[in-house]
Amino acid sequence: MPNDLPEGLSCESPVQLETRAHGSLRCQSLLWTAQKEKNEIKRSSNRQEKVEDGNELEPSSAKMGVVGAVKYGLLKTLLAFFYVVSHVYDYLSYPVYLVAYHPWRVRRYKRSNHASRTDCAEDSTIVYSSLVEPSEINRDIDANGLDTMDKMFDYVSHRRV
Repeated sequence: MPNDLPEGLSCESPVQLETRAHGSLRCQSLLWTAQKEKNEIKRSSNRQEKVEDGNELEPSSAKMGVVGAVKYGLLKTLLAFFYVVSHVYDYLSYPVYLVAYHPWRVRRYKRSNHASRTDCAEDSTIVYSSLVEPSEINRDIDANGLDTMDKMFDYVSHRRV
């Protein structure tokens, strides 16, 4: 079986070389690491050659040409347009949001107290009780002993409206 690992790398035994053909993760990892190191060495040597030649990397606008510069300018203009439009929309729609949703009421409701806490010393337990009076539906559920979804479904399906 041929060994396709890069120079300097080999599987530790013929058994690993055999399992590599069937998808051994260790040997695949070695191949991937070797390929990554090989690519990094190529990149770094290319950078060194350019620096030694005195040919620094050109600015990107010089490489793209006229058409590329126009496309880049249009893209930047389009992004700036969307940025301005989104901010103007935010400033114009905020008063509508205030009138429609009343965020101060929502904040007040969230901060208000909805339950009372009772500490039981003998059990070392905590019981929370609702401060809101039970509604008609809640009283109906308690009166009919509806404590499971099955009982609730049967009650609702047989009830005459």
